[in-house]
Amino acid sequence: METFTTDTTQVEQFAYDAIAGDNRRRAPKSRPQRESKILSEKGRRKLTATTQDLRRNYTIAAWAIRKHLDYVSSFTLQVNTGDKTLDDSIEKLMRWWGKRKNCDAAQRHPLRRMIRLAEAHRTVDGDFGF
Repeated sequence: METFTTDTTQVEQFAYDAIAGDNRRRAPKSRPQRESKILSEKGRRKLTATTQDLRRNYTIAAWAIRKHLDYVSSFTLQVNTGDKTLDDSIEKLMRWWGKRKNCDAAQRHPLRRMIRLAEAHRTVDGDFGF
């Protein structure tokens, strides 16, 4: 195992590049602000409409969003507690709970589709809520 000291060169080695000023990147404002101050409600609606339009009308953008969803929202639960019986029980319970009649009040979407829809809205609209 590697040990780290507080030597100045080692501290600088792990510094954040984002705070280093250079000619290629504009330095951020030093005082954080609320998002509503940076982007108004009207601006947010306009930005959301633009991203939805991109998804609907531009093939490459739609493809990129689908690829993102394929990699981010497609997974299978694999429990590894060390107890095979417990692992199998938890996985069986999650398969049962993930069915549309068990996890969706409207019984329209299974858990896998709900997660993909949520990530799609987060990606395109900026947020979502269940």
